[in-house]
Formats: sequence, C-alpha cells, structure tokens
Amino acid sequence: MAENKVKRKHLVYVDVLNIMSCFAVVMLHVSLNVFNPSDTYWVQAVLFQAIAIFAVPIFFMISGMNLIGYADKYDTKTFFKKRLWRVGRALILASIFCYVLFCIFPFSFYGAEQYANGIGLRDFVSRFLTNSINDIYWFLYTIIYLYMLTPLLTQVRHNKRILQYLIALQFSISVLIPLIERFGVSKEYFGTLFNWPLFSSSALLYFLLGFYIVNYLQKLPPLWLTGIVCVFSAIAMFFGGLYTNGYFAVRDVEYHNYVIGTSSPLCVIEAVSLFLCVMQVEQRLQKMPSTVLRCIREVSGASLGVYLFHILLINWMGKRNLDGVFRFWGEHMGLRAVIVYLVTLIIVIAGRHILMQIKKIFTSWRLNRVV
Repeated sequence: MAENKVKRKHLVYVDVLNIMSCFAVVMLHVSLNVFNPSDTYWVQAVLFQAIAIFAVPIFFMISGMNLIGYADKYDTKTFFKKRLWRVGRALILASIFCYVLFCIFPFSFYGAEQYANGIGLRDFVSRFLTNSINDIYWFLYTIIYLYMLTPLLTQVRHNKRILQYLIALQFSISVLIPLIERFGVSKEYFGTLFNWPLFSSSALLYFLLGFYIVNYLQKLPPLWLTGIVCVFSAIAMFFGGLYTNGYFAVRDVEYHNYVIGTSSPLCVIEAVSLFLCVMQVEQRLQKMPSTVLRCIREVSGASLGVYLFHILLINWMGKRNLDGVFRFWGEHMGLRAVIVYLVTLIIVIAGRHILMQIKKIFTSWRLNRVV
C-alpha cells in the first residue's frame, strides 16, 4: 500500500509549483516568435522555451498527485462533480468570453480577424469542438481526458508494480519511440503496434509521475543534485534547440520543436527534477510568515484564471505595432512576461473578489427574503 505522504495540511510547495508553472506558460507565449527562425530575437525565444517548457508537465504532475488517490477521500460521483465540472465550466465560459470578445473586436487582437463576420452559434460550436477559439486551451481538453481515465487509474493506486509498469509503458511509447524516430527510424515501424492514444500520451506519463513520486519514491535525491540536473536539462534543450534548427550551420526556415517539447526526454528530466527540488523545500516554506503564505495561496488560486486570459493581453499587445514598441518587447522579453503575468493576475484576483462579494450580497438577499 502506498505511504500516505501527502498530509492533510495545505502543501505550500504545490502552490509554488502552480505559480512557477503559470508564469512559465506566460514565458512560452511571449516567445512564440521562436516559430520564426529568421526573427531577430529568435535565440532569446529559444532560451525562454527551454527554460519554461516544464510548465504544462508540472500542471499534469500536480493533477496526478492530487487526483489519482481520490477514492481514499470520496466516491467517483463526487470526483466528477468537484473536478470535471470545475474545469469543464471554466473551459466553456472562457471560450464563450473569448469568442464574443473576438467577434466584437476582431481587429483589436492578433489573429482575431477571422471573426469579423460576427457571432454565430453554429460557428461557436464548431470552433469549440475543434479547439480553434483559443488554441492554448488544449491543456483543458487534455486534462478532461485525464479526468475521464482517473477512475480507472485510482483502482491501481495501491499497486506499486502496476504503476511502475504504466509509467514505463508511457515513457517508452510517448518519449523513447519519438526519440528513436529522430535518429532516422521510420514511423511506419511503430505506428501499427504502438500508435494508440491511450499509450502515446506524454500527458498521462506526467500525470502518473506526479502521483508516483509523492506516494512511492522512498528516498529523494539531494536537493543540490536535482537543482543541477534541472539547470543542465534546460541548457541542453537550449543548445539542442539551436543545433536542430541549424543555428550553427544554415538556419532552417521552419522551427523544429522536438528537443524543446513535452515529449522530449530532456523535458521529462527538467519537469521531474524541478518538481523534486520544490517538493524538498516544503518544510522551509511552511516556516514563512503567515501573511506570505496567504499571499502565495491567493496567487496560486488565481493560476487557472491567469492561464485562461493572459493570451488576450499578449494578442492585444501584438496589434499595438507602434514605432519602437515591437523592438522594445523583443529586446525585453522577460519584462514583457512579467507585465503580462502581473496585469492578468491583478485583473483575475480583483474579478474573483468582486464575484465573491456579489455572491455574498445575493446570498444575504435570499436569506432576508426567506425570513
């Protein structure tokens, strides 16, 4: 049986990982010029991608850590009510908001010109089902897929051997086979036997890893070692990304993102080592002043909102092509990431508190009416 390492008290390191991953998502999206190798600031974009590619894998690991063992706390009906409805509702409402916004202001956001024909229910449904309203929402579609599998995964939560088998299977098919293909072995030798969605998903690999590390990894590697491994994996991805895109020879016209991608072995190493690093400083985090801990929890709680809406600010800024602005943001990519993150964070937190106050007023009104 798995050791119950996850205490009932709130885990601060999970909040810290949430915040780090959320900011890393912003870093990834302010450096999308990486897909244009001829861009002046392309090298800086590659660096940002290499540093921040851990973002979504860490989100998957946190979800797996928290959810695969749900059956020890509540039944499956409660699980779907608590999780699937929360994420599904966020996906639907955010998609509606973005769709309406793009239809009303099609020339105010980068890439929104396609919405100039106006609002249509059929158009919305078509775009929603194909994730073409706001394509960064792919993460939410994927996490819903993982939620659908979780009632099956929770049945083996106490069987260490089966979990190890599943992790080895996922790693072999979603990471090692693409690596072999990169060395020139044709895909046709793997497609028939191994190209099944359930097993070829790196998302499921990270989902399982998060639960396994917290519940079954008995002896953690030293903090200094995991830190060094994390840094060197990012460095390796950076130089690997430059090399595979011809930076040291003839730069390719099209960007190849295998080395800096979620199915890259280096990304797995970066995500796992970072998870272990932050996990091991939990005791130090718990000793911080209560005010700081409340702030960390508040910022972490806003991560989903920041994830949903930060791209709107990035795309809006992308249409403000005033003299010198584009060059400034290119030269100061880090500053742009900080501004986008902080502005979106403030808006999300303010919005949450406003909605909470409205809810309180409405609840009080209903109670007074009953009385």
